[in-house]
Amino acid sequence: MAKIAPPKTYEDLLRRAGTLHMEGKLEAAATAYLGLLAERPEEPQLLYLMGLLEGQRANFAASIERFGALLAVEPTHFEGRLALARALRASERHEESLEQLATLIAAQPENIELRFEQATVGLLDRSRFAEAVAAYDELLEQHPRHADSWLHR
Repeated sequence: MAKIAPPKTYEDLLRRAGTLHMEGKLEAAATAYLGLLAERPEEPQLLYLMGLLEGQRANFAASIERFGALLAVEPTHFEGRLALARALRASERHEESLEQLATLIAAQPENIELRFEQATVGLLDRSRFAEAVAAYDELLEQHPRHADSWLHR
């Protein structure tokens, strides 16, 4: 029986790490990603994937750190900024989460899901309850069929 050679190229190793990640083998995927990051510490895709993985492990401090590093390299990385906002929210750092969402909304003002997320984060931070309700009302005025806004209102 012939042995299969282990993957050798960066792309092969990244694909293998991604497969491990998708299969839920988070420790093995983290080891693979960290090995790749050792070679390419500022690779946006790796920083993003490692940030997601850390969030899945509920290690939000590490997740925030990875997304921060990603945005330092690629400040307009939409998914990275949204993931950062969500990790900040999970860490109950609501004001910082809202700042990230505001940046995204400035770039995509018509994105209803971003505006919904902004209202939701505001609702979680009880000192901004009235602002969140107003945001849901505004969303419903503009998009009366947005079911999540009705449910959260």
